[in-house]
Amino acid sequence: MQIVVSGRHMSVTPALRERAAARARKACDHLAEPPPRCAVLLSTESRRHYAEFSCHYGGRDFVAKAASQRDMYRAIDAAAGKLRRQLETFRGMKASVR
Repeated sequence: MQIVVSGRHMSVTPALRERAAARARKACDHLAEPPPRCAVLLSTESRRHYAEFSCHYGGRDFVAKAASQRDMYRAIDAAAGKLRRQLETFRGMKASVR
């Protein structure tokens, strides 16, 4: 799985890049076939930190965005949790149709 981490209005440090990549891998590790590409966009706007995860899986696009006033790490964790829940719900829907 290719993970692309980019920043808007900020530079992405190696620690942030590693944290975002680890969370993206963890969100997709329970899938039988991981998505080929996952994009992570980190941004800051007036003291708020935003993290947005997007990936394409099973013919659908999944986007999860979260914000935090404290730090970027909390925003990354929250967005990754949202993506994981979306993928689990989709996987459950797919299994119940079969």
